Amino acid sequence: MRASIQARLLTDAYFGTVRGISSGIFSDTLDSPTIYTYAGAIFTRLCEYGHNINDIINACKIYGIYIKHGDDYLVPITPYAISKDKKLKIKEDNYQQTNYISSTSLIHNKLNLMIPKFDMLESDELRSKYFISIKSINEDADVIKLDIIKKEERTRTALDYNKKIPIKEKLFSLALIKQNNMNNIEYCVDIEIQDSYKISDWIGHFGGESTIAGFKINEKTPLLDVINSKQSNRYIAVSHIALKLIDDQIICKFGKLKYVIGRIGRIGGWDTREGFMKKIYACIEPGSIFCIEDSDKKDFNENWYINLLNTAIPI
Repeated sequence: MRASIQARLLTDAYFGTVRGISSGIFSDTLDSPTIYTYAGAIFTRLCEYGHNINDIINACKIYGIYIKHGDDYLVPITPYAISKDKKLKIKEDNYQQTNYISSTSLIHNKLNLMIPKFDMLESDELRSKYFISIKSINEDADVIKLDIIKKEERTRTALDYNKKIPIKEKLFSLALIKQNNMNNIEYCVDIEIQDSYKISDWIGHFGGESTIAGFKINEKTPLLDVINSKQSNRYIAVSHIALKLIDDQIICKFGKLKYVIGRIGRIGGWDTREGFMKKIYACIEPGSIFCIEDSDKKDFNENWYINLLNTAIPI
């Protein structure tokens, strides 16, 4: 069975970063949940039907996250590949070398990652959020500058997690997504799952977050339709794309990495299945464009959750 799941926020939202919330610091929400967080919500729902978590992980494939905005479906796009006339432009002949990637799983003194650097948008626009419609992704396509969320900063007390009580003298500032401005925004994924697994609309949490959303099942799979419509060695990252260093080569599930236009970050989280922290992986961040030099797909299956970090649209 193929389907899409569309989630509309019902409360103010905080989507945590790798750093998480610590006392005495400013904690800013991400613009959308990570694929880990979304998968946690889906797996929790399927467990409510009596299915075993290990069976669910093997039976369910999740692709995303993308955004439903009105009647359109959008994915983020890096501002480093946008021209001044707001078109997607990909230049492959201008590279900047980076000698370090900040991740415990991908550090090598001799490593040079080739990252194209462009002087296209004005510097004050590089911080803006840009999106591209998955219905019309191609080079020279129009991109959209869209402030899809409104953030509100609040002061909260830190918690003593052992005693489950607030620590009055420790405060932190927290930026939340305000739900009253989210009426036309839905966070979406497409799924592939065996027909024996039934799932219906529900109201629930995003993974381990306190955010509550209404989840709706839809038969259309706009993201999978676009992914399966074309083959290429160049992609837009929709989820985080995990990276590994093997024999002095940077690889992802799609093959050997040639270049990245965008950002390399890292992703981790809590492994609900095993009861401890997930391994932190260096990742191509969503919205980045990347190119591979071969189509020899790599095996990342030493950790089940790495299979969630492989959604990309060929362009």
